[in-house]
Amino acid sequence: MSTLKKFWILFGSAAAVAGLYFGAAALKLEIVFWLIVALCALGAVFWTIVPWFIRVVPKIRNYDKLLQKVGRLQGDLDDARSQAARLDSVAERVWGLGYEAGIDEALGATLGIISPIPVLTQVVTTERGVSFLATAGTPEPRIGARYSIVAAATAEVRGVVEVIRTVAEENLVVLLCVRRSVPAYWEQLEQRAMVDNSVPTGTEIKHLQISRKSVAPSNLLEAPEENSHG
Repeated sequence: MSTLKKFWILFGSAAAVAGLYFGAAALKLEIVFWLIVALCALGAVFWTIVPWFIRVVPKIRNYDKLLQKVGRLQGDLDDARSQAARLDSVAERVWGLGYEAGIDEALGATLGIISPIPVLTQVVTTERGVSFLATAGTPEPRIGARYSIVAAATAEVRGVVEVIRTVAEENLVVLLCVRRSVPAYWEQLEQRAMVDNSVPTGTEIKHLQISRKSVAPSNLLEAPEENSHG
């Protein structure tokens, strides 16, 4: 608003008030003038307060809803924090299992390399799972040594076995399956062992080769319940 426009508004207002006052004074009705002033003051206050009420009242009415919403959000936040804590715990546990499995894999491969590869003779099933019996060379494999079970025709690694027992007097080695790379093969082997303990044709045992793929968590943790010593 320009200065000139403000001037005329103020001038007109002052002139109107002065004219109203002198008119009321000439008629001996000054009380009417002051009554009009009071009414205008009340009107100005009302004019200011009403819009404020219009804005504030709905907010007051929605206060309970806002509190409920805040409560729900707080609950969601608590749930999110709890879930994050559980995920941290799971991640830590999985990392620990993967670390231990990787150590077992590396140690088992090393122990397998320093002794001759056993010769597979039979397949047996126990409460710990399917195992191979084998004859040992000299020196006999150490407990914990690991080897790969491989398909002779395709060189496909079907799983990993670990030496869990040796019987020196009988030149016997027990190798437990600790990882089933091809689950169907081991399932069929278990069923077959119920009626035939011979080693299937085309099954070979090789030194365990450590590779990036072989130590991937998805492989190392595939069957942790079978991966126990003794």
